[in-house]
Amino acid sequence: MRVYSPGRRKSIYRSKPQGHKFIIKIIFLLIFVILIFLGISRSPAPQEDTILKYKRILEKDPANIEAYISLGEDCYQKALEAELKKDEEETYSLLKESIKYYQNAIKLDEGGKISPQSRYHLGIAYFKLSKYSNNKDYYAQAEDELKKSLQAKFETAETHIYLGHIYFKKGLFDDAIDEYMRAKAINPNDVAAWYNLGWVYKVKGMPSNAIVAFRNAVTIPNLDKDLNIKILAVLGEIYYQQGLIEHAKDEYKTILKLDRASEIAHYQLGKIYKKQGDLELAARELKSALKLNPKNKEARAELDDLEKKMKRF
Repeated sequence: MRVYSPGRRKSIYRSKPQGHKFIIKIIFLLIFVILIFLGISRSPAPQEDTILKYKRILEKDPANIEAYISLGEDCYQKALEAELKKDEEETYSLLKESIKYYQNAIKLDEGGKISPQSRYHLGIAYFKLSKYSNNKDYYAQAEDELKKSLQAKFETAETHIYLGHIYFKKGLFDDAIDEYMRAKAINPNDVAAWYNLGWVYKVKGMPSNAIVAFRNAVTIPNLDKDLNIKILAVLGEIYYQQGLIEHAKDEYKTILKLDRASEIAHYQLGKIYKKQGDLELAARELKSALKLNPKNKEARAELDDLEKKMKRF
């Protein structure tokens, strides 16, 4: 005979809710899995590479100007990405492709479908391509396209900066100055405008103007440290050449505050201290420069000469 006890009855009633909860959990789990599966199956397929997409369009319609423009734009943007990665071969190849597609679009363009921005990009593509080629025509083509973008009322500080670069390379320093001045008028915090303006003044033999431009460059907010050091070094050089030794010293000391391992700052300070007759400090700085770069022949020569002088004393 089966014995029925209160304890057994209690355990029976407990097991029922637990089994019920377990079944509910299984159902929710199945629903969750189904929803995930449906989400995956309905998710969009990866986008086709736009370059391949437009190439296929051209296979069917070789006179499709929009496809040529889009290919020019895509190759241009990919060239900029390759340039950032310092992949010169890829950058060169993509710039050539970009220019080819833009040129095809220009040949077909009768209704003004090519935007001023595309002209601007084409101009920059020509300019950048010149770095990888001896073809001087690229500068002329870059200038032509950038001017066309300006004529079409597409104006940026960068447009004037690139035109400034072209004129600088052609030795047209006054024209370069005009372009850099226009760039900084559009964007007073454009470090490239101030920096390149300073260089033109320096090359032109206008040190006071160069100093003003470089000083404006180093006061721009959030300036890249490496560029800051580069500008301070040029300022130190100009001050030194002008006989403003203490000003030059201040610039090189500022560099060392930013980077204690600056070879040029240690070397130039060594020269300054030597010129001022502070031989011990000069020796210390020159040795620091040589420690950073044992192949620095100028620092080695200065130190050898300095040690000869110190022996005399």
